Amino acid sequence: MKKLFLIALCYAFFSIAFVAKGENSGKPNAVNNNTTTDSLQQTKVLHELDSLILLAEEKNDLEQVASLYHKKGEILLKSAQYNEALEAMQKAYALIDDVNDLGLKYAINLHLGMSYSFLTMLPQSFQYFDDAYTLADSIGDPLFIARARHFAATKDLVSGEFVEAARKLYNSYQVLLEYNDTTHLLYICNDIGAFFSIFAENDLALEFFNYALHYDSLANTPEQSFRPLILANIGALYSENLNDYTTAEKYFKESLAASKPNATWRDRLYAQSYLAAAQIQNEDYNSALQFFEKAYYDERIKSLSSYYPFIVTHYGLILYKLGNYNKAKRISTEAYQLSSAINSWQETQLNLETLYQIDSIAGNYQSALTHYQKMIEAKQSRLAEEGKMEYIRLEVEQEIEKMSAQREELLAANEEYIGTIKKLTRLTGRQKLVILVFVLLVIALIIELLRNKQLNVRCKRSEGALRLFNQKLEKKVKERTKDLEKANLELHQLDDAKTEFLNIISHEIRTPLNGIVGMLGLLEASDLPNNLKEFLKIIQISSDRLESFSYKALDISMLATKAKEALHLYKGNLKDTIQICILEKQAQFAEKKLEVVTELTADDAIVSYDESLLKKAFCMIMDNAIKFAHTETKITVGLSKNDNAYEISITDIGELFPESNDEIQIRPFKTGFKHVDMNPGLSLYLSKLILEAHDGGVNLKNNENGVTVRLVLSAEL
Repeated sequence: MKKLFLIALCYAFFSIAFVAKGENSGKPNAVNNNTTTDSLQQTKVLHELDSLILLAEEKNDLEQVASLYHKKGEILLKSAQYNEALEAMQKAYALIDDVNDLGLKYAINLHLGMSYSFLTMLPQSFQYFDDAYTLADSIGDPLFIARARHFAATKDLVSGEFVEAARKLYNSYQVLLEYNDTTHLLYICNDIGAFFSIFAENDLALEFFNYALHYDSLANTPEQSFRPLILANIGALYSENLNDYTTAEKYFKESLAASKPNATWRDRLYAQSYLAAAQIQNEDYNSALQFFEKAYYDERIKSLSSYYPFIVTHYGLILYKLGNYNKAKRISTEAYQLSSAINSWQETQLNLETLYQIDSIAGNYQSALTHYQKMIEAKQSRLAEEGKMEYIRLEVEQEIEKMSAQREELLAANEEYIGTIKKLTRLTGRQKLVILVFVLLVIALIIELLRNKQLNVRCKRSEGALRLFNQKLEKKVKERTKDLEKANLELHQLDDAKTEFLNIISHEIRTPLNGIVGMLGLLEASDLPNNLKEFLKIIQISSDRLESFSYKALDISMLATKAKEALHLYKGNLKDTIQICILEKQAQFAEKKLEVVTELTADDAIVSYDESLLKKAFCMIMDNAIKFAHTETKITVGLSKNDNAYEISITDIGELFPESNDEIQIRPFKTGFKHVDMNPGLSLYLSKLILEAHDGGVNLKNNENGVTVRLVLSAEL
């Protein structure tokens, strides 16, 4: 639900091409009434602009060229020709260093950001919205600042900075309301409504959506109405938050009816797809199938990476409901991959549930169980996300309450000021004389300040020049930052290539090894001479070592890159894991006549851990202890709890580590390290990775007669 409303909110920022009309003139509320939607008239205007651009280029009037390209881009935006508009705005932006009019610079940055956003390239738009916000602050016009702050909130929403987004939306709304900027009040009321929808504040969301409908009736003609998208947002609120599909379907139908033939196809897709989803809930599958099947094959819709998974998911669900299981499984599998790629919990859960039902019907119980387990994991992830959203919601509420309280304080101060003025009107003659003298002193001070006016003007000009210099400097810093990010990306790619190479090598070793092991089994069952059986035994030992290396290399690769993701945690008893491993090693103990002494002093060793991995770490350390312990000695296994950690110790009487206790370090493939297995350094290094994934570690120490290895595991997992 959060994701769908966030898509709606971000899309609502940029759904109407005339959203910031008038900014290019540098004056608030300036409206160009000469532009018409008639295609012939628009073509004529664009040809005239191209001619004017050529004349301005011949005169080398670069600021005029930038202004004309910007105007051309604005016209193309209004007619929803987004690629052409982006090209024109980019040409205007290329000349921005030659533009002195801050109002024009502001408008170029703002509309270039909008061009990227119309093409669903939101990350590319953020830089230009930030620059527009900086320029609006330099201009000092409250409306410019409010409008730019509104668009700058988009970056905060996408990055999850909801508190900062709430602050910017609230402040912009207050300014726009004060100046009665009807057009922008329409947009911001719609966006605030969608913002409240994210946090399930349904009454507030409906209130602001209705405000948006009111301002839309005041600000726009039917041909330019914002009404279809607002109605679609209300329908989404009833469908996603309130589960009232009948009312949702009513609003979606009104949204489609309000859409004009010249509306962008995205507006119609937004309402039509949610209408089809509401029909699924009302079990009108045949009506919904007609839309989703057509949308699934539409290349334009496939380009909407954040919205296409919604289409594919519901297409697969309808096919399942209608009994077309084979095709439903193929489509739902594709939808699951798409929704997982963008971390869309709602679509991911729906696809897993559909695949689970299909496999259950088909008798593929192992596959059904896999999907069911993934559903449980997705639900657990969702619960964590909902907890985070609840915390953010409380922060947003506190921030809005704080801003409202500040506003109340200002109103109270204003009332107190008015009361003071009223008291002054009832002052005595002596008090009035004192006030008169004070006023005369103030007037004298003002006159003195006016004498310094010229100096102040020069200072302001210097400040303006310094501000422009700072802007250029910030631009260069951003360019250097991009270069650094590119270098970091290349380093990550090299690291990924190294990991992938290790995975490939491990798999390539295992493939021929399977054949070798199989042939060895056949040879062992054959009647061979004794000398050949000795050779066969040597080959068997070597293949076992190679197989051990392959598995360890794969585990190291997995834990070194995705340690936390590789864990499958559950509540278990460490004592059980230790005792199971000791039982498995009884034959090895007997072979070397070793005595095992257990000192499991921890009373309650229940903790969340990955039993398979932790057992593997313990057993590998135990193998080393058995190997390097002297015959007919003992191995002591201990389990204790210190503070917030459990400590498993394995102590043997045998060969020592060659280093001193202060120098013992665990590194992969370490040569000259005696107290390890036949794959030099891998067992200890793999054990170290396993314990670090559990927020613990491995400690090595020589004692008087042998070696002690301690595995430390956090008790708070």
